[in-house]
Amino acid sequence: MISKLNNYVMIFVLFASLSCKKEGNGSDLTFSPTCNFSGSNVEVVDMLKGSLRYTDNISNLTLSGHKFVIESAGRLPMVVCNMPSSFEMAEDKLIKVAFSGRTVIIPKEADAANTDIELAYLKFE
Repeated sequence: MISKLNNYVMIFVLFASLSCKKEGNGSDLTFSPTCNFSGSNVEVVDMLKGSLRYTDNISNLTLSGHKFVIESAGRLPMVVCNMPSSFEMAEDKLIKVAFSGRTVIIPKEADAANTDIELAYLKFE
């Protein structure tokens, strides 16, 4: 009886530990929500594909310093506003990524070269 009870306890502990995982996040980097999007319309994007690069130029426009930028088909380039400071990347190197987060919606009538994104997930492919 006691050994049967121990088996049930072990199964319960195993099941509980597996169910405590984060929602399958598996992000290659850890992000904190540090972007201030107050007063902006935002869109949650989930598991999009794109290219990450570290650059000071978007569409022949010079940025104020080097930024991490994600380019994804059908979207404006997105400047990452919460990239961990410990992450480094060679200038203008492209890395294919899958990503999720919140991005600022720019009205269609606006003349914008880019928007901002607060990442929650980033996976290098």
